[in-house]
Amino acid sequence: MILNKNKIYTIILILIFLILFIFQLNNAINYNCYWGYDGAKHIEYIDSIEDKFRLPSFNENYLAWHAPLYYIILAIPAKIYHFFNSQADFFERIKFLQIFSVFINILFLYIFYKTLKLLTKNKFVQLSTLLGVGFFTPLIMVNNYLTNELGLFWLVILIFYFLVKIEPPLLFKEGLGVVNKKIILISILLALAWLTKLSALILILSVLIWLFYKFIYFKNKKFLYYILIIIFIIFCLNLPWQIYRAQNFGQSLTINNYENLKQTELKQHPDISKKFFLNFDFDIFTNPFWQSGRNSFYSITFAQLFIDYDNISGNVDLNNIQKQIQTGNFRFLSLEKFQYSILMLYLGILFILFFIFGYLKEIFNLIKNKFKPDINLLFLIFITSSLMALLYNLIQYPFIERGTLKVIFILSAWPWLFYLGFKNLAEILEKYKLEFLYSIIFILLFIYAFLSLKINWVANLL
Repeated sequence: MILNKNKIYTIILILIFLILFIFQLNNAINYNCYWGYDGAKHIEYIDSIEDKFRLPSFNENYLAWHAPLYYIILAIPAKIYHFFNSQADFFERIKFLQIFSVFINILFLYIFYKTLKLLTKNKFVQLSTLLGVGFFTPLIMVNNYLTNELGLFWLVILIFYFLVKIEPPLLFKEGLGVVNKKIILISILLALAWLTKLSALILILSVLIWLFYKFIYFKNKKFLYYILIIIFIIFCLNLPWQIYRAQNFGQSLTINNYENLKQTELKQHPDISKKFFLNFDFDIFTNPFWQSGRNSFYSITFAQLFIDYDNISGNVDLNNIQKQIQTGNFRFLSLEKFQYSILMLYLGILFILFFIFGYLKEIFNLIKNKFKPDINLLFLIFITSSLMALLYNLIQYPFIERGTLKVIFILSAWPWLFYLGFKNLAEILEKYKLEFLYSIIFILLFIYAFLSLKINWVANLL
């Protein structure tokens, strides 16, 4: 039997999803949610809803100020599972939710792939972006435990799927009434995103800026109408939560109620150096884990993008038995993970250059196309706003010992940086007849995926 290119593409695609499913399922089975960032408190938030049918108070849970939608949604399957298996203890219900999340995450990765197919017909771009995102360490880490970061990631993927799908209608190819229904759907999803995590405001503002620029570019008041619809629906759906937040956590117009409520108890002196934004700490290439590299914003961010810098994704119980290498957070990890992490950081240099290339090339494309407000402009606005938000949060709360600098805070932006990179790379390779380099790029991607598996695979205690 002769395999044509389409069949080979389909086989590779199925293999990618199959490997990702096995990978994530293994981690869900072997990873204890308590090991994640604030892992216990995310679990307790879900338990308050499932067991007590109410949101937790701040005295019960310091994450109580977090938007509730993700926790409410997960409490539903947890309750159903408990109903059919009344003997299941709390740990079993949480383990069920972890496995349940794997299926949901694979589903949304498939929706992400479908979005890529809408964006480009180039199969190299589709597969490369899927590989890059699927084996992206921050996404793997977040998927290991139960956190609203993952819930927001799912919703942002879904929002962009519909935005990409309705982009042509927004350029007057459908009637106003048809578009209105789609804009209402987008508005509801944006409102739900804000009810999932506060950082959804980054996407909301990005969409509003994008639509306002469309109004200026096309000189059509329809886009102002869309903006009003979005603002109205988001305001109505979020008002009850914002009132509750103001009444119970002091105020709603803040990015971190915890820091505000604990001002008198928490250390307020910044724990970053004066050169934090001016240097790169190369120590991470010899010891790539916290607290190595802590004196540089760029070193920490770079390491978090490609490895388990904070050492939270391994099997803590197993590592405590083996006691091979201890990191700055007093947890242990295996020598193998340590060595593969160093290799991944060196490979990560190419990816950083790749990200910068994709971002700058898209700005060049924007100028070349006379600032046409297509969907790629929205990607640029969202990525730029996300990076600015990451910086703003750190400047506002300069306490990295308390975890105010994490790339997972803007997890939803990174997939589109992968896309812009591979899209623009493919355009250049095809323009200069260099398609033979696709094979080399795929080899590098498979090395990246292999290293990600070796770094992020959660071993069984047995």
